[in-house]
Amino acid sequence: MEQETDIIADCPVNRMETDSKTSVCSDGLTDKLTDEELLSFIQKDQDIAATGNEMVELANERGGEDNISLIIVHHEGRVEEGDG
Repeated sequence: MEQETDIIADCPVNRMETDSKTSVCSDGLTDKLTDEELLSFIQKDQDIAATGNEMVELANERGGEDNISLIIVHHEGRVEEGDG
C-alpha cells in the first residue's frame, strides 16, 4: 500500500470568544455529517463529551468506514495571571 508523503492540514487560527466552542476533526467525521449538522452539534448546550459521542455515533451509523478523530474545545473564559 502506497502512503502519501505530502500532508496539507486546514488549520485556521481564530481568536475564541468567551463561552464559545470549536472543533477539530478528521474526514472520517466530516464525510458522514454535513456542515449544518456539525454546527448544530457544536451549538448544543450540553457536556462536550456527550456531544462528541453523539457525533461519532451518528458518523458510525452512516457507515463510518474511516477512522474518526475529534476534539471539541469549550472556551469558558479568560484565565488571568494568578488564577488557579
